Amino acid sequence: MEMRRGEIWLVNPGATTGHELRKVRPALIVQNDVGNKHGMMTIVVPIGTVNSPLYPYEVSILLKQPSRIQCNQIRSIDKRRLIKKIGVADTETMLEVNDAIKIALDLH
Repeated sequence: MEMRRGEIWLVNPGATTGHELRKVRPALIVQNDVGNKHGMMTIVVPIGTVNSPLYPYEVSILLKQPSRIQCNQIRSIDKRRLIKKIGVADTETMLEVNDAIKIALDLH
């Protein structure tokens, strides 16, 4: 299976606990393309619907409805959890995601 950084895929997250996002949902691939090409895992950020103001570690995106890329829930997944590609984030969104990940992980 081939995927690239910036693509949006439907993902089955499998077993979750507590406040982790559940059920099949869109997720943004944030791992670099070298890792995506050669590894059995990838790194994703889940996308959920907007029902409250955005936090600094979230990025707004319009899918079928207004949504948020939740960079505080970054996770590694096996590529077999990817169901199908549903879109690609634009350059501006990816720059915002980079900044939001820096905030979520306290990287300067």
